[in-house]
Amino acid sequence: MKQDNPVAAALLSNMDFKEMERVEVKKEFLRMLARLELDPARMSLIIGFFESYLPWKEEDERRLAAELHELQNGEEERIMELKTYWERKAEERADARAEERIKELVGKFLHAQFGEAAQGLQAELAKVTDAAALDRIAASLFQARSLEEAAAIIAQNMQA
Repeated sequence: MKQDNPVAAALLSNMDFKEMERVEVKKEFLRMLARLELDPARMSLIIGFFESYLPWKEEDERRLAAELHELQNGEEERIMELKTYWERKAEERADARAEERIKELVGKFLHAQFGEAAQGLQAELAKVTDAAALDRIAASLFQARSLEEAAAIIAQNMQA
C-alpha cells in the first residue's frame, strides 16, 4: 500500500484482506492514485480493475467519506478530484442529452401553442448552445402569450 506503483494500486483490491479492511484498502488506493498523478486513460483502467475486484457496500461508502474527511494536507481534495476521463465524458454526454431533451420539449410547446408559425423559433432554439441560456428560455417561454413574445424571449436570452 505504501508503494507508488500503478500495478500495485490495481492489484490492491485482489489481495487477501478481511471484510472489515475494505474501507482502509480503498482509502489507501485513492491516496496512492492521488500521489501518482496518472493520465486519464491509465487512471480509468486502474480504477476499473480495482473496483471490479473490490466487494463494496453502501455503508462502506459512508465510512470512506468520513475517513477521507479526516485526511490532512489537502489529500481529501486531491482524492475527490480523481474523476476519470470517462466519468467526465459520460457526464458531458448526459448533459448534452438533457439539453436536447429540453429543446425538444420546448419545441413541442412552441408547436402546440403557436402551430406551424413556430418553426422559425424552433430553428432559433436549436442554435442555443449555452446551457444557462437554454434554462432561462425554458423558464420564461411558458409565459409568452404570442409568437412575438416567444421570439423576443429567445432572442433576448441568446444574447445574454
